[in-house]
Amino acid sequence: MKIKKSELQEELNNSKNRKHNIIFLGMSGCGKTYWSKKLAKKFDLGHVEFDELIGNSRELANLIKNYPGKDSAEKLGNYFGKPWNKDYKSKENHFLSIEKKFLSKKYPLGTISDLTGSAIYHPEQMKRIVKTGLVIYLETSKEAQKEMFRIFISDPKPICWNGLFRKKRKESNEKALERCYPMLLKYRANLYDKYADVKIPFSIHKNTKNPEEFIEVVCKQLT
Repeated sequence: MKIKKSELQEELNNSKNRKHNIIFLGMSGCGKTYWSKKLAKKFDLGHVEFDELIGNSRELANLIKNYPGKDSAEKLGNYFGKPWNKDYKSKENHFLSIEKKFLSKKYPLGTISDLTGSAIYHPEQMKRIVKTGLVIYLETSKEAQKEMFRIFISDPKPICWNGLFRKKRKESNEKALERCYPMLLKYRANLYDKYADVKIPFSIHKNTKNPEEFIEVVCKQLT
């Protein structure tokens, strides 16, 4: 829901009468949590970090309790396994059902919603969420995406492919991963773009210095 510049400024400066949320979209590691926390602290906004909510939930704890790992993220990665494993899809669906429950809840107006990278796989929930406020999409650059893939290969994190990991005949698992990962990023980027009211290029949000400057960047795209 694209709001006017004056409405956003009023929202930030009047903590007693808030009518909208600020919703962050983007790839994992793009800066959503960093800027969510900065803005929440500066403007006294509520902050809901969905990765944290899910990671600390009893549902997830029960799901991964029998898997090794030093923390919930590592245990979740071991739970998911490799995308070419036969049970990967069913495990992914189980995780998405937990995520869906948290996205389906209502949160107070005047909240910064720091959504998961896979939130866009829940269209009904997203349809409701985007109506509650201003949706800001933090874009990633091609170079940043290459770095994301390098990190993903060296230190794999759980990721929801939503059916986009498909091996070709006689293709190795590694080659399939290398081919499908950019497809996943492009697919997600198109969905983020669909929901966004404001899009901030990677080169800009990466080099923005403080919350005030960030809001100036956002306001330039509002009327």
